[in-house]
Amino acid sequence: MMLPPPDGPATPSFDEVLRRRRSIRAYSGAPLSALAVSRLLWAGQGVSGPGLRTAPSAGGSFFLGLTLVAGDVADVPAGSYRYEPGAHRLVPLARGDLRAQIGDAGIDDQPWLSGPQFQWKLDLRFQWKLRQV
Repeated sequence: MMLPPPDGPATPSFDEVLRRRRSIRAYSGAPLSALAVSRLLWAGQGVSGPGLRTAPSAGGSFFLGLTLVAGDVADVPAGSYRYEPGAHRLVPLARGDLRAQIGDAGIDDQPWLSGPQFQWKLDLRFQWKLRQV
């Protein structure tokens, strides 16, 4: 599933984002736009130039990936998806709203885990690179 391009109108400065940042555990219930998810995924692991990403990686190994768990995202069916940065697209992994299962799997009493419109998970992806000496 292709995502909309992550560009658009100017966004607030980094300083402004830090000033306005708050932890929220009560969600509006309004669906999140596909553009907002596109921008968040691109900011987390997107391609920013030839051989470059928005997140650093030792030796260009890019062993961290992102998995999106969509529950209420406009134009994105509920389910889990692997984010492919090169194509800026989502690859389906599982169908259905998985938020309740994630909430149940939380440590102790964390009912807020099942509330947000989406969640993303960091994946550790090892790809061994062999070199001849």
